[in-house]
Amino acid sequence: MKAQSIKSRFAKYVSLNVIGMVGISLYILADTFFISKALGALGITALNFNIAVYSILHGTGLMIGIGGASRYSIFKGLKKYSDADSTLMNSLFLGAVASLIFLITGILFSTDISLLLGADDETLAYSEVYMCTILCFSPCFILNNIISAFVRNDGAPGICTIAMIAGNITNIILDYIFIFPMNMGMYGAVLATGFSPIVSMSILAVHLRKNPESLRLSRFIPSMHKMLSLMKLGLSAFISELSSAVSVIAFNFIMLEIGGNIAVASYGIVANTALVASAIFTGVSQGVQPIASSEYGNDNKPALSKIAKYSVITTFCISAVVILSVFFFAEGIASFFNGDGDKNLEALAVNGLRMYFTGFAFAGLNIVISSFFSSVDMPGKAFVSSFLRSSALLVPIVIALSLAFGINGTWLSFAVTEFIALVATFINLRRSGYLGKTHSAL
Repeated sequence: MKAQSIKSRFAKYVSLNVIGMVGISLYILADTFFISKALGALGITALNFNIAVYSILHGTGLMIGIGGASRYSIFKGLKKYSDADSTLMNSLFLGAVASLIFLITGILFSTDISLLLGADDETLAYSEVYMCTILCFSPCFILNNIISAFVRNDGAPGICTIAMIAGNITNIILDYIFIFPMNMGMYGAVLATGFSPIVSMSILAVHLRKNPESLRLSRFIPSMHKMLSLMKLGLSAFISELSSAVSVIAFNFIMLEIGGNIAVASYGIVANTALVASAIFTGVSQGVQPIASSEYGNDNKPALSKIAKYSVITTFCISAVVILSVFFFAEGIASFFNGDGDKNLEALAVNGLRMYFTGFAFAGLNIVISSFFSSVDMPGKAFVSSFLRSSALLVPIVIALSLAFGINGTWLSFAVTEFIALVATFINLRRSGYLGKTHSAL
């Protein structure tokens, strides 16, 4: 395969998936904006208690979707079409089981989980309403992630992007209608978010109807072996989201201890803005995945080396733009979400944005490279990168730095964690052999 064809495919898939993933991240960002205007700092605080749950829900969908779609593309490359069809069906089955677990959890345990995550008398009512509703919509979120991943790997990244953008626009419009004219408060915000993946799936269904022989729904027997196999390939995506969840939980408790609900609200602004940055890099990783899995199935090692280098260079450039943008526009971002005009909240958020976002000099590379490992059937290396970013390093580092340097140490713990994880990630990338010389035939 020629270099230009690899480069053009890389640019097409990455750009379309970045746009789409930013659209998904704006689900929560739109909620943050409208909730800040309607409910103030307490609303943002309550929303922030739910980010961890949403990250785990989203990560589950990504794990099944990316893992299943990666395995699907590998089987397609090997011309094992019956195994590819079976992978699709087992992915959908596993998604249904996971959705049921989330659904039951939301109905029975939303209050308990809200209290566990730090909600108090002022924020509990808001938090439990959001959590119960978002978990009741879990089948929509998980199924949307799975279908999106398979449609993308079926050669239709464009329609995935359109579907994601349409879902985001729906969310924004319904947010405004439900929160203000209909005066539904927090319930209106989460209800708007829950309807968004339904719109996305309706658009993705167009591809499924036009290509019934490509992504085929067929009879199958659930296979634990196949489900574990696809989960193994998608595990790094789940752990990346788990890292975000662990980060949010740890930060929330420390912020509560340092400055109460107003400190948690400032972190809410930072965390929700960080969701957009994380989504950009997740978009890069999702764009890389179908190309890398396909070339891996074809045993095209020179192409994979080229893809790895493109991934590193692209991610590095995006990281620089993200960090500089947040540094120079931190005041505007904080003011945008400061519905009460609280000067203390704004000052905390501005400082937090600038310090926290230095971590994206390293986080983007960790996200993209670990996804590349999964795409080429190296789940062990993917797991190491993702695990180091989660509780293995983050919790002890954030506790130590917060005790030593207070709130500034808390903000910087994200960067320290990601840097240490990146060292291990690059060692594994070098050892994989995909960052070496590529052939001129590319």
